[in-house]
Amino acid sequence: LKGKMYKCNNPICDVPRKIPLDECSTPEKCDKGGGRWVLHPRNFNNCGSALLTLFEVATLEQWAHEIMYPAIDAVSSTESPVRDYNPAMALFFVVVIISGSFFMLNIFVGVVLYTFNEVKMNREG
Repeated sequence: LKGKMYKCNNPICDVPRKIPLDECSTPEKCDKGGGRWVLHPRNFNNCGSALLTLFEVATLEQWAHEIMYPAIDAVSSTESPVRDYNPAMALFFVVVIISGSFFMLNIFVGVVLYTFNEVKMNREG
């Protein structure tokens, strides 16, 4: 997904379509149509941005509409998003959610056990 999550911010180009409007299909046509070719705020262009995006997915905070759907629609940096272009990308997000949930559960259990052992040592000691 590195470099693929661009779109035209022209209001007529807001909704990804199976066949993009001609005014929205490339950066040049977007500029001529009065829009700007912009990068989606949640993207995978560098490690920091990718980790932040994956953390947001793992916390389940607006991940479907803000991150998963634009990732599924992403084509390339020079083409407009196409609706459901890569539906297999949803599997990636399901794996991230499952592994993130197990990781957070493991951290929670570890903190509870550590606190329990600490309280137990203080009572005995």
